[in-house]
Amino acid sequence: MPVQRGLERPGRHAVPQRSGDATTIGGTSVGGSIAQASPATGTFIWQTGLPCAVMGTPTLDSSGVLAVGTYKCVQPATPAAYLVDAATGAILTTLPVGANKVFAQPVFAQGTLFVATESGGLYNLAP
Repeated sequence: MPVQRGLERPGRHAVPQRSGDATTIGGTSVGGSIAQASPATGTFIWQTGLPCAVMGTPTLDSSGVLAVGTYKCVQPATPAAYLVDAATGAILTTLPVGANKVFAQPVFAQGTLFVATESGGLYNLAP
């Protein structure tokens, strides 16, 4: 799993986030994953399996929510963007993008999440 850059959180130190392709978490095979590792020890604080490989670096908003885009999937799963609680790794919601592969880092801007896809254009996902 490649290590992604640390994510700054107000009042906290940068916490390394990891994402990657197919792996096994707790004996279960998953298509992709995201995890938080301790900066001091490198051990996982949490790991979350996803049905598809993660593409790019997750994005953290000011409320502690990570946006994670997925790309390559094992059927019948389809690519999506996931909102994940950065403190626990819990999936908060799944944002479908049809069969379009997310190929770039999702971006939070002015209360909206922008997700670029390979063939479906740019999704503007507002609350």
